[in-house]
Formats: sequence, C-alpha cells, structure tokens
Amino acid sequence: ISILIFGSMVPVIHYLFYCNFKLKAIYISVLLALSIASIIGTSSAACAKPRCRPFKAILFIALGLYGVAPATHGCILHGFPRMFQMGFLYICIMAVTYIAGGVIYAVRVPERFFPGHFDIIGQSHQILHIAVISAVYLHFYGICCLFHTVIRTEQCIMPITLKLGVADLSISSTSVE
Repeated sequence: ISILIFGSMVPVIHYLFYCNFKLKAIYISVLLALSIASIIGTSSAACAKPRCRPFKAILFIALGLYGVAPATHGCILHGFPRMFQMGFLYICIMAVTYIAGGVIYAVRVPERFFPGHFDIIGQSHQILHIAVISAVYLHFYGICCLFHTVIRTEQCIMPITLKLGVADLSISSTSVE
C-alpha cells in the first residue's frame, strides 16, 4: 500500500509543479523518505501482531496525508478554480477514499460491532482493499484530467543547450540557432 500511495502521488506532484523542477524534486524526495519509513515500520517483526494494526493504519494515513502539502502549495500557485479544472476534485476524493479505508481497517468496523458475522465476507480488511481499488480508479481518472490540462496549457520556457562537440545547438521557445 505504501508503494501504491507513493506511486499515486508522484504524477500528481509532477503535473502540479510541471515547470518547477526544484519544488518537484523536494516534494518527491520527502515522499520517498516517508514511503520508505512506512514500509520499514509496517513490515517489521514487531508490527506482525494484531495490536499493531492501529499503528500500521496511522502510518498509511500519515503517508497519504502528506499529499496535503503539495496540494495546498498547488492551490496557492494555480488557484482553486484552475486546480478543479485540472481534475483535482478526483484526487481529493481519492485521498478521502484511502483515508476512509484506513480508518475502517484501524477500528475494525463492522466486525467489532457484529462479531462472527463478517468472518468470510465484509470484514474491515476487505473493505480497505475495496477502498484502495476505488481510489486507484479515481486517481487514474484524475491524473488523466491533470495530464490533459497541463499538456494543453502549460508552457515552460526553458532554454536548452546541447553541446555536441563541433557545434552548439541552442533550443528555446523564442529562437532556434
């Protein structure tokens, strides 16, 4: 799940900061560090016991909530109307779906209230996986919207200089030499 969360946030960060490599690199680096910490924390031998279930859920939720930082920054840079035009609503619903699945898993609903009734179908672990799959579909659609909007509208002005030994080729949005 940590790898899935990491993988789902990278394209969001990439397109939100499409023309700003430094911000993109910072957000993805922090995300990578948090993802590694989450993987180590949830796969340790100490966390194999049922009493560690809330800790695992908190790690997943915290990792998912990290997405609030680049999302907030994106809203400041682009503004709310543009963010929602870019498909940000689907990304928000995806985040809520991940968090809801994590909370249901952590508090063991519905089996906590109806012991024995959800031993085969409908237990919190299954609900978590349904939430994750739903979030993946929401994410895919949101990223498609984000991709199409950014590709149609963003124009980064970055001069690129290629040195090929004998001649220099400079490429920019204003002139080609």
